[in-house]
Amino acid sequence: DSDADPASGQTHTTAAIASNGQDLALDMGIFKSAELGGRVWLDSDADGAQDVAEFGLRDLQVTLLDANGEPTAITLFTGLDGRYLITDLAPGDYYVQFELPADSTFSTPNQGRSRITDSDVDPSTGRTPRIHLQSGQSDLSWSAGLYKGAAVGNYVWYDGDGDGLQGKDELSIFGVTVQLYSSDGALMGTALSDGSGLYGFSELEPGEYYVMVAPPNGFVLTHALRGNDEALDSNIDPKTKRSALFSLQAGKGNPTIDAGLTLAASIGNFVWYDRNGNGYKDVSEDGVGGIEVILYDENGELPRIIASVLTDGNGFYEFTGLLPGRYSLQFVRPAAFNFTAQDGSNQGTLTSKADPRTGRTAVTVLEPAENDAIWGAGLVAAPGAVSLVSFRAL
Repeated sequence: DSDADPASGQTHTTAAIASNGQDLALDMGIFKSAELGGRVWLDSDADGAQDVAEFGLRDLQVTLLDANGEPTAITLFTGLDGRYLITDLAPGDYYVQFELPADSTFSTPNQGRSRITDSDVDPSTGRTPRIHLQSGQSDLSWSAGLYKGAAVGNYVWYDGDGDGLQGKDELSIFGVTVQLYSSDGALMGTALSDGSGLYGFSELEPGEYYVMVAPPNGFVLTHALRGNDEALDSNIDPKTKRSALFSLQAGKGNPTIDAGLTLAASIGNFVWYDRNGNGYKDVSEDGVGGIEVILYDENGELPRIIASVLTDGNGFYEFTGLLPGRYSLQFVRPAAFNFTAQDGSNQGTLTSKADPRTGRTAVTVLEPAENDAIWGAGLVAAPGAVSLVSFRAL
């Protein structure tokens, strides 16, 4: 062990040492002092991350706690820029306790991707996790964000696989417009997701609100409320582009309203008059306009109709802006015609995919950004019906 007094560097008085004797038990251990610090700031958008325009809070008390969570003799106050610094510390374990002003709330900790700009305080206790300092270490990452009034916000991300859940490798999206509305439909504010995908609204009156998200061009909102982990799902309905109503209480935050975006998919092809009934579109065979095509969502327990279109004058149709997922189609057979032979392989782009009895196709799975344009249907004249020269006018 070390026998030197840490303050004076002197050892205790030893027993008398005989001539030519020695005492080799007097040791002194030394270390470089450590320091810790950080910043207390007004988290104006309550997103848990320090933004460039958010200013520090001065004269707020900061107390250093020992490894057992007991107060030490070190208490200080934040400076003009909200920063504090505790120096000359022995290596070891510590906590930092922050003062909470009246009518304020600590921000949600560990938001964003930077330890330097996030808030590190447990909102229920006002203290950091255990901090371990090594000899000579300077750790200035222990900060606290505060906001006033009620607040709501959180995270916008790119759902690369379209499953409605935040994956480990999926990135945040910058610059997405998020709008906050009161329960009566009044617009309360507009925000953009920042470089970490975070957004927020603060200093709100208690009450009920909802959030709307505007997907950028080419994107759609992903599936909402997937899985069992509220921290990983998307809370925005992809059809209405809004969240459910939520209630905000004074001095409380709701950092759970996430929005996942994925690239839109599409599906389509054409309907044609299969004159020779071979189930294949030959060059000389015309498309058929005005045929209804119905799109089914197959992601639930039962198929659900979500859209329908008519083929154009050349027989083509398309459904765009679709969420990745499972879909099927149904072609509505016109009077006096049947569907041609079906291609069971579902591979070719010039073959009929419609079941001759029902007009339904097999189920297909659309991936993000996929354009699945193989879903055609051929028509043949029913027995006894008059064969027309051209369908272009239909």
